[in-house]
Amino acid sequence: TYTVVSRRRSLDEATLRAADGPVPADLLARYASPPDTTDRVRAAALAATEGATSTYDRVRALEQWMGRTTEYSLDAPLSGWCEQVASSLVVLARANGIPARLVTGYVPGEAQPLTGSYVVRERDAHAWAEVWFPDLGWVPFDPTASVPLAGADRAEPAAGQWLVEHGVQVLVGLLRPQSTSVQTR
Repeated sequence: TYTVVSRRRSLDEATLRAADGPVPADLLARYASPPDTTDRVRAAALAATEGATSTYDRVRALEQWMGRTTEYSLDAPLSGWCEQVASSLVVLARANGIPARLVTGYVPGEAQPLTGSYVVRERDAHAWAEVWFPDLGWVPFDPTASVPLAGADRAEPAAGQWLVEHGVQVLVGLLRPQSTSVQTR
C-alpha cells in the first residue's frame, strides 16, 4: 500500500491548438524521429492528418482515423492491447514529426466513498500516448477509447445486445417484490 498525490493542469482544445511552436532539437531527435515502419504506414499517417493545421488537430485526426480503421479483441493471444493501440498512435505521430511517447501506468481505479481515496488494482493497468507541446510539456492522449471492440457494432446496440449487457439489472427488477401505493385526495 502506498499513497500518490497527482496534480494535472486542466487543458482545453484552444490552449492545445495555440501551443504550436518550435520543439527543442533533443526532443525531436529522441521522440519525433521517423519510426522504422513501412511506406504504407507512413502514407496512412500522413493521409490521416491531411488538412489538420495544429499538432493537437493532427493527433486528434490520428485518433479518429484509428477509431475508423482499427479494432481490438479481448481474446487476443497477447495481453496488453491498450499498449498496442497506444504505441500505434506514437508511431503514427512520429511519422508526422510529432514528438510522442508511450506511457504505461494505472487508471484511477475504484473511488472509496468514505475516504475519497482510490483503490488501484492490477486490472487498472493501462497504456496511453503522450505528445509534447511547447510551453505545456507532455500531454496525455488515450486512443484506446476511440478504437472499438472487434465484432462490435459501431451503431447503437440492438435490443438483444442491450439485454445481454443489462440482463442482471432486468432480472433483479423482475424478481423484486412489487409494492402498490394508493394516493387519496
